[in-house]
Parts: sequence; C-alpha cells; structure tokens
Amino acid sequence: MQFSFTVRNSAPFFALNLWLNCRIEGDFDARVSYRLETWPPANGIRMGLGVHPNPLPLGSTTLHGLTGKARGLRTVISERVSLRRGEETLHPSGGEFYTSEINGRQARYIPTAHREGKLRVRRENFNFTTEYWDPIGRLWVPTGQWSSNPQVEDDVWVTIQLWGRERSPAITVYFQDFSVEAQRLGCPSGNS
Repeated sequence: MQFSFTVRNSAPFFALNLWLNCRIEGDFDARVSYRLETWPPANGIRMGLGVHPNPLPLGSTTLHGLTGKARGLRTVISERVSLRRGEETLHPSGGEFYTSEINGRQARYIPTAHREGKLRVRRENFNFTTEYWDPIGRLWVPTGQWSSNPQVEDDVWVTIQLWGRERSPAITVYFQDFSVEAQRLGCPSGNS
C-alpha cells in the first residue's frame, strides 16, 4: 500500500492523521517508510508514527492533552521533524532531525539529511521504544524509551500524522509499507 499527504496550510495549526482502524492489545511493532517529495528545509512541519490510548475524534487537530489515567500513556510518537530557525533553543538555526515525543516531552534531536527512511514504535511488556532506520549502519536507532505503569490499560491506537503551524509551506510526503505486528488486533468486522 502506498499513499501520500499534501499540505497547503493557512490555518494557525494543522494536523493530518491516518488511523489504523484496529485497537492494538499487548506487545506490538509498528513501522512505516516515508519519502519527502516536496519538503523545503527548516519548514516547521513534523511527521510521525504514533500510538495513543484512544483515537482522536474525526476532524480533530489536537495531538496533545489526550486524557487517560494519570500515570498512563498519552502519546508515543517516533518523529522526523523540520525545525524553523529559532523554534528550538538547542538548535537555533533550525534543521532536519529525528526525535520522539513521549507524553508531551520531546527527546533529544538527532540531525539527519535523510529524505526517505523508516519510523518505528514498539512495545515489549510495559516498555515503549521509538526508532528510525539508519541506512548506513543498516540498523534501528532508538530515539526514546518509556515505561508505563502496569496498572494502566494497555490498548492503543496507531496513526501516521503530519502537523505544523501557520505559514507552513506546501509539502508532499509519500508513505508505504505501513505494518503493525501485534499480540492482538481488535479490528471491526466487515459485516457491521
């Protein structure tokens, strides 16, 4: 399967999400490949493969503040980001990076020149790991890790997403090879 997102933005904030219509239970490994077709440097747009404890409402543009149990999972996202000049204090010149977001906290930024690659989010027991594929070393490189509370319900939903702020330039991103391997997938039946 191959699909693309094209963004032409004039609103103060935008988010495009493509949700897998199945609830994931237990351990899982989610992956997607991407290619940045139209992607000006330092454009301020973020792209990610994420998991959330419940799907966002149709038409929602909010990626933060999802509710759940206090010590539970809100969001885990493996990201490929393009920072604008002055957007991040540790990288005032902006640039292109891999990173991850876990419950609203940003992990370290890893510089990249990759215009195509792979993102991954996986869970083993109560441990979440976000990664990107390094084509030179031919291995998955962790960008973040987080452990959840065992008492928290472990069902999650997975999404591919793009988001940014006003004055974002037009971009086109192609995605393919989206896959999820899981202990259990709760998918709607074709009869309903």
